[in-house]
Amino acid sequence: MTKLLRSRLGLSTVVTTLIILVVSVLLATVVVYYATNVVSTRVQEESLHLTRQHVWHNATAAAGSSAYSQAALMVINTGGRDVVIDKLTVRGPGM
Repeated sequence: MTKLLRSRLGLSTVVTTLIILVVSVLLATVVVYYATNVVSTRVQEESLHLTRQHVWHNATAAAGSSAYSQAALMVINTGGRDVVIDKLTVRGPGM
C-alpha cells in the first residue's frame, strides 16, 4: 500500500507556490479596483462655472417694470454630479 502511494506524482512545490501567488494577486487586484471605484464615486463634487454675464438696461422703461433691465449668463457644470438650480439671487447697487 505504501509503495502504491509513493509512486503517484503530485504537484510540485513550485507549481503550487505559483498558483497561490497568482490567485492572491488576482484577489488583490479585484479589491483595489473595487476600492478605487467606491472612493471615486464618493469624492465627486458640484462645480459650476459662470460665463458670458451680461445685463441689458432700458433707460426709457419705467423703473421696476420687467422691461427696465434684463440679465443673462451661462452656467456650465464642470463637476461630477448633477446640479439643480432652484433659486437665483442678484445683488448689486440699488438693490
